[in-house]
Amino acid sequence: MRNFTVFAVVGLLLVSCIGPVFAGESEKGAQSKKFDLSGKMLYRGRMYNLDFNDDSDEGSLNRLNTYGDLTLTMKFNPTENVSGCFEFYKQVYGTGRAQYNTIQTGETVSGNWAMNEDENWEMTLMQAWGKVELPFAPVSLKIGRQPLVFGNGLYLNTGISKTFAMVADVKLPAVGLRIGTLKLYEGLREKGAADDHDDADINFVCAKKTVGPHNLGAFVALHSDLSSAALAPGFKRSTTNVGVTAKGKAGPVSYKAEFDYMTGKDEGTGGAADVDIAGYAFMAGVGLPPMGLFKVGLEVGMGSGDDPETADKNEGYIPPGPFYPYAWAYEYRFIHWIWNSSRFGQGTVGVKEALAPGLENTTYLKAAAGWKLNKWLSGAEQLIYLMAAQPKPITDNNGASFDPGKNIGIEIDTIVNCTINKHFSYQFIFAYVLPGDFFDGRIKGFDAANSPIEADNAWGIRSQFAFGF
Repeated sequence: MRNFTVFAVVGLLLVSCIGPVFAGESEKGAQSKKFDLSGKMLYRGRMYNLDFNDDSDEGSLNRLNTYGDLTLTMKFNPTENVSGCFEFYKQVYGTGRAQYNTIQTGETVSGNWAMNEDENWEMTLMQAWGKVELPFAPVSLKIGRQPLVFGNGLYLNTGISKTFAMVADVKLPAVGLRIGTLKLYEGLREKGAADDHDDADINFVCAKKTVGPHNLGAFVALHSDLSSAALAPGFKRSTTNVGVTAKGKAGPVSYKAEFDYMTGKDEGTGGAADVDIAGYAFMAGVGLPPMGLFKVGLEVGMGSGDDPETADKNEGYIPPGPFYPYAWAYEYRFIHWIWNSSRFGQGTVGVKEALAPGLENTTYLKAAAGWKLNKWLSGAEQLIYLMAAQPKPITDNNGASFDPGKNIGIEIDTIVNCTINKHFSYQFIFAYVLPGDFFDGRIKGFDAANSPIEADNAWGIRSQFAFGF
């Protein structure tokens, strides 16, 4: 509960400043209340064969089902300086079971308790925040469950599932500042020592500046996760991430870029050894001017991976909440998470494993060609080359270590959008993955001669209807 002090101090300062300003102020300056109600229904059918194994249909990445994402959003603006939002959400599988959302992808995971159909259709609160513009200073405060993105989302992007945060935006003449704290997990008590609580927090400072057509930014984020501190062999994680970002236009060419460096430590408990953390990630992309029906973009990115030879260090870039879906099948649909993440099957009491690990141990090169036929039909073709930054050895039939290679493969994405109007659209996605030697022996094991068996091609289809009001 360390952040209670922050809340208390900010609250007292706010009251002490607001009192003199509003003393004696009448209601005559109040404006009429504003209220906006909107909603969205996404119904998706999906057919995935993403386990790289044609000999089995039971792979954990295979899907054949239809589901729905339902959202109801209420925004209010009762006075000139105050606004807020409630957003209710439900993901409908038709399973009749309770489900909870993960932080990055919105994917739900069933609990092992049954619920009746009425309860299964209850919605949960996805957003609940209030914002006040201070009349005596160029400062706004936004408090509650809200979306937050740092840069391009390589370090943190809670845009889908949201998280609780307290954020202050300060508009200075030379630069805009954002200062805040967000809760990945809120424990109930201190555990005794002054620096030992049971929370998982990120405290951050972001700066941004616009110079002509260029938007420049930087942020520093301090991540502390002590939610497992009392559990042996849990660990206490503390990291510092420094990120710099840029986005804008250089003549007819648009661009975006980001570099992040993270350092810190996992402090072992219950006799477990400490592990130092030092990782980095970067991405850069350019968009060329339209050429007829097409608009071409090029992008490259890399995240460091954990060196298997250094047990006391983790050189991977392992931020707490990344979400940057640079490759639909590999990143967004969990191939990366299961086969190329150091955090698969791991997590803390407060922060579960990252289903979308971001750029950890991955290098990608992407060429995309977006197209627009008319006001109704548009889409894109994407070709993505994927490679691991560090090897991930496996064990052969004799128990010996075997390194199949770092070539993850090539992903080809086809996206078609049909937009009738702002209230209805249809989207079709087809992804095909040609596996590289990284998957040899990793998926289908080794043959009788102890040679690695090549993985099969993988593919995924998603068909989506979207209604909005």
